[in-house]
Amino acid sequence: LVVAEPFSQWVIENTFAGPRPAWELAGVILTDDVAPFERAKLRILNSTHSLLAYLGILKGHRTIADAVADDALHRLVLSVLDDDILPTLSNLPGLDLLQYRDSVLARFANPALAHTTLQIAMDGSQKLPNRTLGTAVDRLAEGAVPNGLALAVAAWMLFIASTTEPDGPPLDDPLAEQLTAAVGTASGLAANPVAAVDRLFALEAVFPPELRASTDFRNAVVSQLTEVRRITTQLTGRYGYPPCPKSPRSSPGTCASPPRSRWREGTSSTSAVTTPQRQTLLPDLPAVAETVPGFGLSNWNGMFAPAKTPRHIADRLAVEINKALETAEVKKRQHAAGIEPIGSPSRQDFAKFVREDTVR
Repeated sequence: LVVAEPFSQWVIENTFAGPRPAWELAGVILTDDVAPFERAKLRILNSTHSLLAYLGILKGHRTIADAVADDALHRLVLSVLDDDILPTLSNLPGLDLLQYRDSVLARFANPALAHTTLQIAMDGSQKLPNRTLGTAVDRLAEGAVPNGLALAVAAWMLFIASTTEPDGPPLDDPLAEQLTAAVGTASGLAANPVAAVDRLFALEAVFPPELRASTDFRNAVVSQLTEVRRITTQLTGRYGYPPCPKSPRSSPGTCASPPRSRWREGTSSTSAVTTPQRQTLLPDLPAVAETVPGFGLSNWNGMFAPAKTPRHIADRLAVEINKALETAEVKKRQHAAGIEPIGSPSRQDFAKFVREDTVR
């Protein structure tokens, strides 16, 4: 028994020295030049694979299937494909680019493939020139600033910066030392993004001269660093918090709680979220002064993520913790007013839930 994904594609250059089987009857594409098909594959499949890997790691997703199932990341990848990648590709006989785009995202969503985000993120300095940067050069030549591809570079930079953290992911790349020296730490990148982008763009082994000379593309990368931070710290409908799809089985205004497994991601020690981070992430939520027994939340001066939480997802977990605590506080007031609460667990259940997961 041979197990394979439900997808196959054969493109063969029709330059045979003699007679050949009628492979086209089995769906094979015969062409005089395979280069355009290879370019389409690199730009549609491989480029978005890398983009999902970097964004997925920053958002705490272990696999590509998890990342593409994230509503926000799925929408983002589609916009990059439509705005910056597909316009650089010409129509190819036997290959519908829109159908190919959709089939690629469907293949990414197959959980049986189990491609990890860290696996796809490795060797970025070798992969991005062919997958992403060449496409950016073509878009600039057409007079367009490829903001979506600039976001891909920004996501790569933030991934590199996250690897310098004590609890960050590993950086598996032949140019790891040069990349780390160029990008620096997460705090350094946030403090002076222009200098970090300039240092990274100076790596001639990675960036072609057209991009190194483009002020517009550099500025776009700097700008997209902020956007990547926003995307990778926001919650999405997939995890149950607003926006939530309405369905007959859900009570008005309520959403399901996030999966328990999300509280058990990572392998590092407890990470703190500082007051400025909390104020940035939660400007409209009241401060939580009460602690949860067995969990170790601080008072309103800061929040602590559960044990075994990587630093690069601590901010996002802090948002979830605050949401849960705020919901518990609302339910406490409902109970005091004689209103039967609906939805999330009580504060006692939440404290027990956290204690169990922290032990694990």
